[in-house]
Amino acid sequence: ARSGAMDVEVQDVPYDKTLGASGNVDTHEWWPSGTLPSGYDKLEITAALRGADTGIRDITCYLNGDSTAANYRSALHYGGSAHSVAVADSALITQCAGSDTVPSNTFTRAEIVCNFPASATNKELCSIYVRRDSETTILAQQAAFQWENTAPINRIQLLTNGASTNFVANSRVQIHGFKSVSILI
Repeated sequence: ARSGAMDVEVQDVPYDKTLGASGNVDTHEWWPSGTLPSGYDKLEITAALRGADTGIRDITCYLNGDSTAANYRSALHYGGSAHSVAVADSALITQCAGSDTVPSNTFTRAEIVCNFPASATNKELCSIYVRRDSETTILAQQAAFQWENTAPINRIQLLTNGASTNFVANSRVQIHGFKSVSILI
């Protein structure tokens, strides 16, 4: 005899990559035709990134291979030794330290969340991150964008705005997928 059912949240990791050399992040390399597993209630992207080019690098997050800036609306807000706000048509989701940042082992830590990636509504991604620019400068930042598309998310790409569009070796990205599952008890 069964006494009932219980909903539990399960988590898996559909993507986990640490770069061995300069490169980019694209779930297409792991999943045929760029199709991430579906059915998630939430995706969380955990990253430690450093740009291969000098200076502070903007990081864009393209969904389903869509690189058209007008399909995204982003907002960036940061504070530290300076305070700034920017809004634009872009897929800007975070920023990272460049290859010339001191100390040389500095990586920007970012947490990016997307709720309801399979819903038939526009998708929102929000990030919180810490960027260290020099021996004396550190910034706490928030960024978000809305992707004006109702398609389920099946591919995620992270690129910098540097000439190489690459991240350095030891940059790491994990994507965690969360979904509710009913179990019989």
